[in-house]
Amino acid sequence: AWAMFLTFFTHALLDCFTTWGTQLFYPINTRIAWHTVFVADPLYTVPFLLALIWVMTIRRTKPHRQWVNWVGLALSSGYLAVTVLHKNIVDEAFEQRFASEGIEVEYWESRPTPLNTILWMVQAKSGDGYYVGYYSILDQQSPEEIELFYVEQTLDILDPLGEDEKLETLKFLSQGYYCARQKPDGTLQFVDLRFGQPEEMSPTGEGFVFGFDLVPQEDGTLSITQSTESEPDPEVAKAGVAMLWERLKGI
Repeated sequence: AWAMFLTFFTHALLDCFTTWGTQLFYPINTRIAWHTVFVADPLYTVPFLLALIWVMTIRRTKPHRQWVNWVGLALSSGYLAVTVLHKNIVDEAFEQRFASEGIEVEYWESRPTPLNTILWMVQAKSGDGYYVGYYSILDQQSPEEIELFYVEQTLDILDPLGEDEKLETLKFLSQGYYCARQKPDGTLQFVDLRFGQPEEMSPTGEGFVFGFDLVPQEDGTLSITQSTESEPDPEVAKAGVAMLWERLKGI
């Protein structure tokens, strides 16, 4: 019973550290996300996985079998502690950046970019939009020199849709980081700002990854489908990874 309890409890607790988070107190409609590690990070998973495989090859009667297990736990947990330290460094840097220009922020969030804890992305709600910027733990520049881009939220174009249940679900899932756009054909689009980057920063000009077309139906309901522009494109993904790798190495 204790083994089962600890398995589920520690897994749920680990989810709280990720950029996606989890509804730890479900059915209370609150997501807990501390944003210190990406949802998939090989530097956290691989050491523990290797230790687990090693343990499987050792006879159960061998005393050092337990030692190997504890080493795996120590390595993965130690790395998780490092991600907390990195987040504190990034948060302090951006607090200095906002203060240097007197930017008034309603709320903001820092999170690691995919598969690492060196390069971090920050989004800050201010006025009618969001400031977006990147900071690498390897940066040599001062926090006051961090480049910020502003993304307009333009929520007024969604007013005709009212408080549709599906739309409210999208807002909840985006955790407050979203904007609205009107495509050239007149279709309204909901854009999740947590994935991708502003068009000015994107090497291909594609911008944020996840967009959803909002089309009112004759029966009063709202049809929501993923935008065709949001479908995976290998070349766009390759260019995005290259950009993140260069920025990760610091300025």
